[in-house]
Amino acid sequence: MRFCVLIILFSVHVANVTGQTTFVDKNGIWRWRDSGREVCAFGVNYTVPFAHAYRTAKRMNVDIEKAIDNDVYHFARLGLDAFRVHVWDTEISDTLGNLIHNEHLRLFDYLIFRMKERGMKFIITPIAYWGNGWPEPDEKTPGFSAKYGKEACLENPDAILAQQRYLEQFVNHVNTYTKLSYKDDPDVLAFEISNEPHHKGTPQQVTGFINSMVKAIRKTGCRKPIFYNVTHSIHLAEAYFLADIQGGTYQWYPTGLGARHSLQGNLLPHVDRYPIPFSRVKGFSRKTKIVYEFDAADCAGSYIYPAIARSFRTAGMQVATHFSYDPSFMAHLNTEYGTHYMNLLYAPHKAIGLMIAAEAFRSVPLLKSYGSYPQNTTFEGIQIKYETDLAELNTVEKFYYTSHTSSQPIDIAKVRQIAGTGNSPVVQYNGSGAYFLDKIANGQWRLEILPDVAWIDDPFGRTSLHKEIACLGVNNRTIGLRLPDLPPDYYIYSVMDKRLSGRAENSYAELKPGVYLVSSTALNDFDAQMRIRHIRLGEYAYSPEVMPALKPDNIRVVHRPLYEVNAEKSHRISATVYAPEGAGVSLHYRINGRYKSLLMKQFSAYGYEAELPGDDLQEGILEYFITVHSGNDYWTFPDGYKTNPLSWDFHFVQSYKSRIVYAAYPVQLFKPERDHEKILRPWAPSRLKPLPDGGSSWIVELEKPSSVAHYDSSTRNYYYPMQLSVSDVAQGRGADLMNKKHLGIRARTSLGAPVKLSVGLISKDALALGYEFVSDTDKNDQRIGLEQLKKIRIALLPRGYPVFIPYWYDSHVNEKDFSWAELENLQLILIIPESVAGNPLEIEIEKIWLE
Repeated sequence: MRFCVLIILFSVHVANVTGQTTFVDKNGIWRWRDSGREVCAFGVNYTVPFAHAYRTAKRMNVDIEKAIDNDVYHFARLGLDAFRVHVWDTEISDTLGNLIHNEHLRLFDYLIFRMKERGMKFIITPIAYWGNGWPEPDEKTPGFSAKYGKEACLENPDAILAQQRYLEQFVNHVNTYTKLSYKDDPDVLAFEISNEPHHKGTPQQVTGFINSMVKAIRKTGCRKPIFYNVTHSIHLAEAYFLADIQGGTYQWYPTGLGARHSLQGNLLPHVDRYPIPFSRVKGFSRKTKIVYEFDAADCAGSYIYPAIARSFRTAGMQVATHFSYDPSFMAHLNTEYGTHYMNLLYAPHKAIGLMIAAEAFRSVPLLKSYGSYPQNTTFEGIQIKYETDLAELNTVEKFYYTSHTSSQPIDIAKVRQIAGTGNSPVVQYNGSGAYFLDKIANGQWRLEILPDVAWIDDPFGRTSLHKEIACLGVNNRTIGLRLPDLPPDYYIYSVMDKRLSGRAENSYAELKPGVYLVSSTALNDFDAQMRIRHIRLGEYAYSPEVMPALKPDNIRVVHRPLYEVNAEKSHRISATVYAPEGAGVSLHYRINGRYKSLLMKQFSAYGYEAELPGDDLQEGILEYFITVHSGNDYWTFPDGYKTNPLSWDFHFVQSYKSRIVYAAYPVQLFKPERDHEKILRPWAPSRLKPLPDGGSSWIVELEKPSSVAHYDSSTRNYYYPMQLSVSDVAQGRGADLMNKKHLGIRARTSLGAPVKLSVGLISKDALALGYEFVSDTDKNDQRIGLEQLKKIRIALLPRGYPVFIPYWYDSHVNEKDFSWAELENLQLILIIPESVAGNPLEIEIEKIWLE
């Protein structure tokens, strides 16, 4: 990753004219100097003043100050009290380490100024060692890191002097807007010296380097705590903790980085715990622990964020900042860091999940454990449900949820804040954006409704400035409020227009996105500048001034057909359809030469579905199209051509297809051409091999297995794991799974014995059953009776960061509770004895099936 300056902001009252508002006690706990209470805060990263985000704003003619204002409101709206931002040293320094006062630094100052207005506070990391290009090529920049590079910056005497000079000038820099230097600003709580240094020197050299940087900061008279990154080059951990620092900074990417597609399956085992293997080294217990960046990268769900926050607190973390919040003006593209996606407008369920995670982080006592998954999915008023992608907070005053929930607030009369996506017993809403309710007084609520959003492509796939992955829509939607202090005919006032929009009927009203004042009685006037915590009554999360223009006529359909479905049983087809209001959607299908059409019914803001009767689904190939009808025009997908399947001249290149098969057919769990690109594994070269029968096999080549596989000293074996999501297969053939008797695999390894293969199946509750056998150099069919499958451990793939996080997960669910109806993943593990792990090895897989 590319990082420059860490800024973490906290919404806490302090007053200290010297600028030193916190201290670290003898037990390594970071505390507020005025109260002695623990520092505890949670938030995000954000990069608009620099690098790709800055350049993109310029390309799009976006007013960067207004873009900052818009997104800073999001942070306040989400209740985040910690914030990290990249400030690239390579863009604001010269080769000697002198600070350059340019547009980047001014915008950074402006960002801090706006954050301070929201009551936030900061930790700053002045040195990054990175170029400013990502994801584009690096530009030519004037900084010392561009001249020397990271490795030389850690060892070259001239580079070290430049860093010392830069640190001194950076700490002394006076903010253009606040008129305070960073070292004297009471809202700047601490400094982290540099980002991800990757040391290679001796322990003595590393400690000496860190102390020389500390000395440069202390030279300015700064007495704030100073932190250092400790999750890289962890063999030097003791050298870090023996230095004159007050804390260590940590990261967590439990699902890896850069999958290039949305990860499928239950990821809660990945965030079950955050162990620190060097916790017994000298000096560790006296240092504060903070998380400078984290994310469940490539995860489209919302459920995982409160679980991450819980595990951080159990590990003793006092601050955590998510990486990275997408600037709203470019969030429809997700080009900045395509493996991440977080924005209140474009990923509302994920943003509400982060909002709940912030509450979890602040409510979980430091070091408290809640056990292991699945027992730890309920804690401190929070519940997590992977199956429905639900994270929920239900406390006396707050009720937040990321998906449909049937939970009743524990005391609805005392609730003061509601936030959500989907429906609940108190709010029914048929839009796809988020909404917020803030109680102003008895019988008066502030209602904020955000625009609808549709994901029209996988946000974690390949991105481009010329390819949209999400669209917003400003549509009339129905909302129902059932609050004890609001009558069924409550008044609704538009705050933006300061006028009566209408009255509810039976607690329901039809509204467009915006900000409203909902009242039990008629109002003569209200103040749009009224403050509600860190926001004002009249503020709004969507600013047309800095957002891309809406494209209501941009018609898109997102649908993925199932490979196989059951013959003679009804089959429901659903799709995401982004189209103008009032558009019609229909399904046109044919099987065995028979053509039929069905209207698709709308079941959510952009969701449509149709059910094909079982009588139409005889053995064969189902071919179908989805057509959008608006006015006199028709668009037919998957091609997207402007054509009508009912016309004589209907033409197409592609169609959606599914195989219709009888229950006796084998269930194909792995087919090389269909599945090889979706397999999660440690990287190694692989290829498809054509077979004489017209099929293919898939070959993975391990030139030196010991360099890519995981070593277990207790067994003296290397393990090379692979996993594939089979949830789509299980969905299409679910009714047949219960009747299968054998798990089959046709595969070979080039070494044969003593190499072994473990093949296993994983259910939604993270329970794995498998079987281990000696491999062969010939592709023989191995048929395993399902009664032979025994409980096995799960490899946590993709591999995450830092490198010391757990490799395996042992389920706490009884193997007798394995549910075939909830089959989710296929797991295959090469088991390679240490004695042959230095020899080239390849595995060839032709198919894996249930029969």
